Amino acid sequence: MRFPSKSNSLAHLVAELKVEIKTVIDVGVATSTLDLMRVFKTAHHCLIEPLEEHAQAIRENYSKAGI
Repeated sequence: MRFPSKSNSLAHLVAELKVEIKTVIDVGVATSTLDLMRVFKTAHHCLIEPLEEHAQAIRENYSKAGI
């Protein structure tokens, strides 16, 4: 079922509209952005986070997700 959510809209771009996303640029990632991680798992993720205290969590979260 389709409904208006960020995750569903992103999935629709890929599955229905056949938009090919090769790189995701996530500015202000904090510790992770689950919607982008789930929908664009095979894309290259360029992660920008100004707060150093999030760096370890970012590495761990994206590593666990195989990104």
